[in-house]
Amino acid sequence: MAFIESEPDYLDYKILDTLTRVLSKDRFSSLIVCLKETTDKELAAITDDDLDPHQVRHLAHRIYGMVGNLGLVYLSGKAREIERMACADKCTLYLRLSLVDIAEKSLDQLSKYQAQQNIENVKSPESRVFRRFKS
Repeated sequence: MAFIESEPDYLDYKILDTLTRVLSKDRFSSLIVCLKETTDKELAAITDDDLDPHQVRHLAHRIYGMVGNLGLVYLSGKAREIERMACADKCTLYLRLSLVDIAEKSLDQLSKYQAQQNIENVKSPESRVFRRFKS
């Protein structure tokens, strides 16, 4: 019998549904654009090979809180794992780089959610972090 790995749950739809209920569609769209731009900057910073464990912990904590509050639970959980590992000085660059792939998949799922909710998906400039690792 073959083991089939299922996709993780990238988004917490209860959080997203609450946000879309209490915010206007324009405000929600603006919030997502801000999230994408900030996530790009934080990912660029945390994937720097020259960081010390304290810097990694600080950046991971910022990512963990920011994306978790907006329903990107898988990315938030991975950032929390990196934060804990950085505290123990056991966080590798490879693990930090995994955030880029998880963020890309999470943001793709978020765009699909916006489309399903008929919320305009305002395009932010293409992520320099995602481009950096696709080459």
